[in-house]
Formats: sequence, C-alpha cells, structure tokens
Amino acid sequence: MALVLLAALLGPWIAPYDPAEQLLEHRLERPSWRHPLGLDELGRDILSRLLHGARVSVSVGLAVVVLAGLGGPPPRPRDITRPPLVPVRRGGWTLPGPAATADQLAGLSRFSLILAALPRSLRR
Repeated sequence: MALVLLAALLGPWIAPYDPAEQLLEHRLERPSWRHPLGLDELGRDILSRLLHGARVSVSVGLAVVVLAGLGGPPPRPRDITRPPLVPVRRGGWTLPGPAATADQLAGLSRFSLILAALPRSLRR
C-alpha cells in the first residue's frame, strides 16, 4: 500500500513518458524494455498513464473517506459500525472515534487489495 501511495505522489516526476503523447504507428505494442506495460490503442504509454492517474484516484479516495468520517452521523452506543473521526460524547460515555476509524481503514485496505486482485471481467 505504501508503494502505491508513493507511486501516486511521485507519479508525474517518475513517469517515463508524457501520458498524452500518441505514437499511432506503435499502437497496441506489447510490453518491452522501453514500455514495461505496453502501449494502448492510441500508442500512449500505459505505465505513464497509470502513474499520472494514480494521483487523482488516491486523492479522491482519501477525500471521500475523510469527508464520510467527519460528516457522518454519530452512531448509537450499541451500534458502532461507522464511527466519526472525532469522538462524540453521548449517553454518559465517549465513543472511540479515531481508534475505531483506524480499524475500519485497515479493513478497507484489505478489501481494496482483494478487489485489485480480481480479474477485470469479474469487477464489472
């Protein structure tokens, strides 16, 4: 997971080619030393496009998780399924906001790894 985040942060600087550059004469080229993931239908380097797109995907996913955690309603005391990021005092005791949210984020990363391992045909 740390490698994915690092690649997303440094993507624009470590990408070997411009993600929008088209090489129409080399379209659908197989992976090679020059293009480790090959080229797409328009001759664009897939690795460069993946590194540039990862930054947007990671930042959108992080924003959704943070906003959902902050803006969600506080759970009932016996139903701690979606705790907020800030602890809430309710009914004489404090709900464990940050600790429970960290547990949920850890479970979410396992789930996203499982989804990433699924073949593309099963994800649709």
